Amino acid sequence: TPDFLTQPMQLVDLVRESMTRPSREAKKDMQLLTEITAKWMEYMVDQKFPPLTPHHTQAFVVLMMARFYKTIQAQVESRASGKSVKGLFKNKFAPKAFVAQMSTGEGKSIV
Repeated sequence: TPDFLTQPMQLVDLVRESMTRPSREAKKDMQLLTEITAKWMEYMVDQKFPPLTPHHTQAFVVLMMARFYKTIQAQVESRASGKSVKGLFKNKFAPKAFVAQMSTGEGKSIV
């Protein structure tokens, strides 16, 4: 039986293994969130803390940030290639920054 108290990396490995579930294989956002969660848990273990998962607000903000930067990257590549990509912002409304507000105790340190 797994012993997460004395061998916390077993829990991190269990989280990473969840990426191979058929229900998650085609979901890139879930793959990203799982990898971020595993990295955060690994960091916590390295710092001699329990391998806690990120708070749901932290995870949501990280996913929003990832989507924002993915959109920005697609815009830059679109402009460089001269091709128009459906769904991207037009030049007059192109976002330039991502700002997220989180309440006290919601865990801004991971974001």
